[in-house]
Amino acid sequence: EFELKSDLDGKANNIITTSGTIAGFLLVFGTILLGGLDTNSGLSGYATVLLIGGIATAVGAIFSSIYSSVLRKYLYAVGNVSELTIEDKNIKGKRLPNEKIIKGYTSKNESEFTQEMIVAYAKCIYNNASKNRKKAIAVLIGRRAFFGSLIFAFVLILIMILAFNTGEFSLRSGL
Repeated sequence: EFELKSDLDGKANNIITTSGTIAGFLLVFGTILLGGLDTNSGLSGYATVLLIGGIATAVGAIFSSIYSSVLRKYLYAVGNVSELTIEDKNIKGKRLPNEKIIKGYTSKNESEFTQEMIVAYAKCIYNNASKNRKKAIAVLIGRRAFFGSLIFAFVLILIMILAFNTGEFSLRSGL
């Protein structure tokens, strides 16, 4: 489950980066396109809608991926470092074993310990799989929104080319 978590976090980070790039691209080229289009052109309405839609889907992809990245409450069967250790009062930043927690594990007989570990691992696997499902759904939504923003960007470029070829777009007025 932890390898899957790392893979999902990596995908979420990639979507955040690329969606931010697409949003910036849409802002720049959309502004140039809208500034250079003839306001009487039928294409200006389409371009405006595509620009807003593209930026909205890129931002949606970013937010979905950020949500995926903040799902962090994974469980550990024996506990994590902050539970198994305590702050050393003499040396700042140094951690010592938490004898109370450790004694709770070592004082059990083998059968009790085994039973407790099986239950703990089962809870961890269930919890962590549940977190990964939520992460995967958020990454999938982010990926779909990212591809949607790419489609908006592509169509906006096509409109820019069409407007340039029909004389409804001038670079001088757009810059």
